[in-house]
Amino acid sequence: MKNYIFGKILFRKRLPSEFGDAHVLVTPRADARVLKPGFAASANDLMIVARQFVKPGDRVWDIGSNLGIFSALAAARAGSTGRVTAIEADPSYAAIQSRTFDGFRSHMAPCQVIAAAVSDQVGLATFSVSNSGTARSSLAGDGDTSQSASLKTVVCITLDWLLDQTEPPQFVKIDVEGADIQAYRGAERLLSGARPTMYLEGNEDSFVEMTSIFGRHQYKLFRLNGGNIVPLEGFGKYIVAIPSEKI
Repeated sequence: MKNYIFGKILFRKRLPSEFGDAHVLVTPRADARVLKPGFAASANDLMIVARQFVKPGDRVWDIGSNLGIFSALAAARAGSTGRVTAIEADPSYAAIQSRTFDGFRSHMAPCQVIAAAVSDQVGLATFSVSNSGTARSSLAGDGDTSQSASLKTVVCITLDWLLDQTEPPQFVKIDVEGADIQAYRGAERLLSGARPTMYLEGNEDSFVEMTSIFGRHQYKLFRLNGGNIVPLEGFGKYIVAIPSEKI
């Protein structure tokens, strides 16, 4: 079924039955791979991670939630006693997620979506909406914005600020397109106190500082290898960070 919102074509896609058969609103403007049948092309890693790490009753944060696909997977796994918080900087995509979450069944975790960017300080920032797909949108910072479809002023929060507003999470996924190191810098208390397992998209430019931050907080880093995780050796794109006491 097609819907139209904010000038974008939306499609309703059903999640695999193991994730509760819920529908998610998707648009190829975010990622053309969502037009392929199923979610193997667009979210296979997210299904693996949700299946392996999200447990019934978990509190889950989806940072850089985009269309909310991981939020939906996590809501199915966490169940009615869990809770999912989705953080998305682009308000139009936050609104799409809200429509998706409103249609969830009672056996899935309640989901809240917050329209905000995550950085190392609370305040305002410029968000660049990419003209090559909104999955590549990011905080503009001082970089080149010539390839931006539009620029928006957004509220920035830190993960430690979010920790003060809600219950500590057991699992956190972060995919914030180049602003990852700012997110980690603003997560000192999250990493030292709450100590969730985390799924991260690696960034070569910030990899050294990222490994230093997680090493300082005694996290062990792994990479996805099919349906398994193996110790991380060198740069990795899809990283699982686990507190050493949980291994």
